[in-house]
Amino acid sequence: ASKVPERFAALAEAMGENISECKSKEERAAAFITALKKLIKDVGLEGLHLSNFGISIDECEKFAKNAFENMGGLFQLDPYKLSFEEVVSIYKACF
Repeated sequence: ASKVPERFAALAEAMGENISECKSKEERAAAFITALKKLIKDVGLEGLHLSNFGISIDECEKFAKNAFENMGGLFQLDPYKLSFEEVVSIYKACF
């Protein structure tokens, strides 16, 4: 949301968040995070972490490498180009 806030604001709105009262593009983007957290809770996945699937935090680099090698084309379509280190940090945040 901090990298491409205008895209996340549109997603927030698509998910039913009222962004009209948000004063900045960062607040509108943060509304998507709120909507996503609501969705995760509504579908019963709140509190679920990668460790629930027997995955170790030590495997984050392996998963990031796999993502780049096997789904690299998807990374090219993103409006913000994630680095390998950023992908590893996203995986680590899932713990």
